Amino acid sequence: MHVAFVHRRGFGQFAALARHLAEAGSEVTLVTETVDQRIPSVRVVRHRAEPGPQPNPHIARHFGVPDHHVRIGHRVAETFDAMRRLGQAPDVILGHIGWGSMMFVKDVLPRVPALGYCEFFYRAEGADVGFAPDDRPDSETRKRLRLRNVAQLLSLEAMDGGISPTNWQRSLYPGDAQQRIAVCHEGIDTRRFRSDPAASLKL
Repeated sequence: MHVAFVHRRGFGQFAALARHLAEAGSEVTLVTETVDQRIPSVRVVRHRAEPGPQPNPHIARHFGVPDHHVRIGHRVAETFDAMRRLGQAPDVILGHIGWGSMMFVKDVLPRVPALGYCEFFYRAEGADVGFAPDDRPDSETRKRLRLRNVAQLLSLEAMDGGISPTNWQRSLYPGDAQQRIAVCHEGIDTRRFRSDPAASLKL
């Protein structure tokens, strides 16, 4: 089986799974802008989406992010289309939906199952913004946060399904979107995060 992962910043959350699949004999590809590490037997295909020109600062402030997300989506789709022409189309795709990377994947590979990794849906209250009494976002901030979700909603609509690591992260998404998102914990690397038998604490 050929499994493709899509993440803008290297392997990200997919590193352990990619390593496991590669060691088990699966063909594994990472489609990314930057490489954060190398995993044996995993093919890395890099792409680059250049930001487009913005006519004035006001438009750039509001539309710069979704515009760049669309450009990223186009580059990833072109990458998968090139892989398809070379006979390297994956059997399944799992990708982060936060930056537009998965927006057009199903348009070039409509028969390939694609799952979106749903990490964080921006909210003006109750998450990383607006969680404290003295942290009240103004209307401009609210607009920008809403626009940051555009790529996620378009991507999730096109995906065959989505996964979130925790119930809380899933709960940030709109109700209709939550119905398409399963909770799948990422696990804990107990070889790295483990108790130290020699540790002590004096009270």
